[in-house]
Amino acid sequence: MIADDEGAYGIRFRTEISIDIDAVDYLAAAEHQKQIELMLRDLRAAYPNLVMSVRPRRAPRVRRAAEASRLRHYTGRLNTYE
Repeated sequence: MIADDEGAYGIRFRTEISIDIDAVDYLAAAEHQKQIELMLRDLRAAYPNLVMSVRPRRAPRVRRAAEASRLRHYTGRLNTYE
């Protein structure tokens, strides 16, 4: 993208790269982080404002199925007919 005469850009956007890493412990995770930092060195030369964040990720929560008695009102049925 080319800046105008005043150095302003018309569009600003963010690019995110996501890498999920499975590590047995924090020491192994630190080794992965070190390798990624080395890979990002060239990108950082071109984009000095590059930021890398590493954070632990938890497994998704398992949700219980709703009980049938709580779902009854979602069927559209107004009354129970026998």
